[in-house]
Amino acid sequence: MQDFKAETQETLKRFSEDRISRAECIDALDCALLALIPHLDPADLPAVQAILIENSRSLADIDGKRESSAIASMDRAGSVPLCR
Repeated sequence: MQDFKAETQETLKRFSEDRISRAECIDALDCALLALIPHLDPADLPAVQAILIENSRSLADIDGKRESSAIASMDRAGSVPLCR
C-alpha cells in the first residue's frame, strides 16, 4: 500500500513539474492501481479510495494552477478579453 501511495505521489509530482503530460500522468496512475489490485486486501479498500480521491484533487489543483497561469500570461501579453 505504501508503495502505491509513493508511486502516485511521484507521478503527480512529475506532472506538476511538466515532466509528463496529463495523459501520461493518468496512464501511470491507472497502471499503479492495476498493479496494486491483485495484492489488495479488502480491508485496505478505504485507504485506496482515500488515495484515489486525493489524486483526483491533486490533478484538479494542478489543472487549476495551469489555467490561472495561462490566463495571467494572456493578461500580461495585452490580449483583449472575449467577454466583458
